[in-house]
Amino acid sequence: MRIRTATVTACVLLAVAVGAPAALAKNTNGDRSTAASSQSQDGRITSHGRFSFLRSRLQTVFPKSEADAELCGSYPHARAAIGAVQRSGWRQRSWATIRVRDAKPNHYYTVWVRLDGSSPLTGKASTALAPSSAVHGLIPVTPASALLGEYAKYGDDGTGGTGEINGFTTNSRGNGTLRVRLDFGLLGGAYPFHRVNRSFGAVPIVDGSGDEQRVISIVSHCGTPGNGHGLVSKTSSDPAQGWFDLIAPSRQ
Repeated sequence: MRIRTATVTACVLLAVAVGAPAALAKNTNGDRSTAASSQSQDGRITSHGRFSFLRSRLQTVFPKSEADAELCGSYPHARAAIGAVQRSGWRQRSWATIRVRDAKPNHYYTVWVRLDGSSPLTGKASTALAPSSAVHGLIPVTPASALLGEYAKYGDDGTGGTGEINGFTTNSRGNGTLRVRLDFGLLGGAYPFHRVNRSFGAVPIVDGSGDEQRVISIVSHCGTPGNGHGLVSKTSSDPAQGWFDLIAPSRQ
């Protein structure tokens, strides 16, 4: 079986950027403490050839309101971090690992990428942190009322689900991990909506050059039934709770 060298290289480099073993396919629930790579300082984007690296803590923003604290509980030690590798070129690729620790146990979380513009599918300034090839699978669990144009007829009644590619469930200690391979550049790239529908254009991802500084946000779904909602983070009857934000990192 032929293995693409670029993919293998990126996976190894992602292991270094995250500070975890190279065998990324195996989830672990315990914390690991390793020295920072010389090519991946915390909170900064560094580059080596065609690859860019990011290792950063996320800003904890929970609870944003008393209602969020009453619904989800108190977790003063909750924290999150991301490790990402991006390959430049005519078709950018990104590999990211996000780890959450000491958050609400046995609960569902979803991860969102912020857009410098709006999604042509929902009109929102964020979309699921997922490759464009997964979008058609997320539409059926997106509320029909949140979808634009012809896509509204393919949405659901707001029930949602917990199997989205951009979601994960924490274990009994409040730890959880999301690993995702993306068909776009997460660091200063653009979401390729044109691969979903040729009439759409790509929409830039927040890079910190404007008023919006959040690149990635992690939210929980502490309400009932505690589901995610496809291409939108929340609904009017099922609000989400913001936990962590990745603030646009600087380039070194």
